[in-house]
Amino acid sequence: MRRLKGSGIKIKHQEKGLSFIFGFLLLGLILFFLVSNIRIFEKRTQIRKEIKWITTEIEEIKKENEKLKQEIERTKGEGFWEAQLRERGYKKQNEEVIIINPEKK
Repeated sequence: MRRLKGSGIKIKHQEKGLSFIFGFLLLGLILFFLVSNIRIFEKRTQIRKEIKWITTEIEEIKKENEKLKQEIERTKGEGFWEAQLRERGYKKQNEEVIIINPEKK
């Protein structure tokens, strides 16, 4: 095997070039993953805020739903509807309405 003068310098120069390209690609890959990780973190934070807001909304709706159920139960009785109709001036069949005016002093 014969060696030419100066050929060792050329090979070392090519190795440095490949090392530089490899290092540049590695740095680019690290930056890509870093930026991706930051974006994922931001998205996760946003989603957690939305989940918290939605959970709060669900709790408020459940409370409102419970109030409405209680109101429905209250209105199921016949006495409720009779009182409502009497307030509006209705009367039962064969019943007379008497209006009493309070005395003025």
